[in-house]
Amino acid sequence: MIPSWTRSLPALSLAAALAGCGVHPGAATVKTAAGPQAAAFTQARTVARIHFSNPAELEALEKAGVDLFENVDRAHGTVGATLTALSRPVLEKSGLKFEVLQSAEALAAKGGMPAGYRSVDQVYTELKAIAAAHPDFVKLVEIGKSLEGRSIFALNFTSKPGTGLPAVRINSGQHARELPPVELTTNLTHLLADGYGKDQNLTRLIDTRDIWIVPIVNPDGRFKVQEGNSMWRKNTRKLGMGAAGVDTNRNADDHWDGGDSMQWADDYHGEKPFSEPESSAMRDLCGKMRFKSSIDVHNFAGMILWPPGYSTDFTKDEAHFKAVGGKLADHLNYKAGTIARTIYKTYGDLSTWEYDTYGTLAFGAELADSGFSAPISEAQRDWTAWQSNFTYLIDEAGNPNAKHVTDGPKLPMPGIF
Repeated sequence: MIPSWTRSLPALSLAAALAGCGVHPGAATVKTAAGPQAAAFTQARTVARIHFSNPAELEALEKAGVDLFENVDRAHGTVGATLTALSRPVLEKSGLKFEVLQSAEALAAKGGMPAGYRSVDQVYTELKAIAAAHPDFVKLVEIGKSLEGRSIFALNFTSKPGTGLPAVRINSGQHARELPPVELTTNLTHLLADGYGKDQNLTRLIDTRDIWIVPIVNPDGRFKVQEGNSMWRKNTRKLGMGAAGVDTNRNADDHWDGGDSMQWADDYHGEKPFSEPESSAMRDLCGKMRFKSSIDVHNFAGMILWPPGYSTDFTKDEAHFKAVGGKLADHLNYKAGTIARTIYKTYGDLSTWEYDTYGTLAFGAELADSGFSAPISEAQRDWTAWQSNFTYLIDEAGNPNAKHVTDGPKLPMPGIF
């Protein structure tokens, strides 16, 4: 076991200690270890609570392949995680204290999605019906296809298409196991469609904004959850030696090389930036629309996050992020701050890439739920609390005082329009 004094070391020192015990983030080591144990890694999961004394320890664990949740509590030094046949030894060798909260058997008995959640097909049926019922201001757009050939759909709301109105995007469903966010974004499509011409504020927003909602970025992963693998996070790319899946929210071309290169890890960043069709679809949509503001909805932690993910420094737009993010967070009693300062450093995340590339006021949200697949009643509670946040962010896209979006030509996006 690593001696307890390593707990006070910075991330690189702890990582070196892990490497000295045979745990190393290099791809060659992973491929050697992952082959015969890959099935155990993807199936025999337990949920644990880890205790830490400084954020550097979290970064070291993440780089060593431990699936850390975003529910980081820096005040009490705890974070959730899933442990497997490969990642549990990593944690044990770190010397950090942890306790198991749910056994592999309990997770297996849990099955896929709790009652009340929409399947991928149900979401898509509703999106198609909304577009068909409101052709004057709603358009169904296939922004790409998944690895397994499923459509990745967006609903575009505007009564004045092609007129250069300020564009805003709301998306969810990147991480398959995070169920409540998809309920919220799908509910939002209904709210906008039903409210146009009836609700003064919603009508104004659709008349003065170009609104894009992508409820499910990763449909293949959500299918995997529906089939019973409740903790599946990534897409379903088949990798070598039994490993599978790329984290589409670590696959963007922004400090990508700092991410996890271990194929068995839940945050594996892929073979190269934008190697995945799901992340490429979001890249192309962003390039075409150059959104003024956006939010990528996840769960669970009760946080509003903004760039950067790769550094604890602030961007030049920190004051604007803090002002808008604070309004999103305050009435919900959420934590708010940069990704790296509020949870831990991330590399290749969509929000940071979008901000660094286009200057978009790009947020991430972590809903305040009891778990990834919380009872549907919690998703319904979230929806009630979040309606004003969504409409506020849509409105913010047209703020004339927001100078955060860079100038320059839009990128081509063949096949979408």
